[in-house]
Amino acid sequence: MRGTNVFDQYNNGVFSGPHGNVTYQGFYAEAGFFLNADDYRRYDKKDATWDRQLQGESSVARMRSPWVFADHTPVQLLCRYSYLDLASGNPILTPSSGTQAGWEHDITAGVDWYINPEVHFMVNYVYTRLDYVNNTSGDINGLGCRVHVDF
Repeated sequence: MRGTNVFDQYNNGVFSGPHGNVTYQGFYAEAGFFLNADDYRRYDKKDATWDRQLQGESSVARMRSPWVFADHTPVQLLCRYSYLDLASGNPILTPSSGTQAGWEHDITAGVDWYINPEVHFMVNYVYTRLDYVNNTSGDINGLGCRVHVDF
């Protein structure tokens, strides 16, 4: 990730001296699985974005499997791993610079319930592991819920 006009110094709560460009590393990988094989989300190749989720055409007429949820409103299970390295970039961040440099690892498990193509409900559990360069570390456990309305 890159940013511009990052401050160079931090003294007594005051940032000073523009540093210029910064470079740090991070990535994520995500996978999802619909409980009904006929359900899917379209991908818009032109805009390189996910489009609205569609309910499979043959799923209503076929025999119900134990994985079909709530009279077949599609459900998707999701998992994501993300990583951020703020210790190996440029500029080098130190405890004396006023910034906690280190590494962050996140594991997210979630469920998306697509009520219709415009509305879906999401629940995510996130486990975060933080390891700082000053040999301290910590864990964060979070639960997030939201209703997504697309119009």
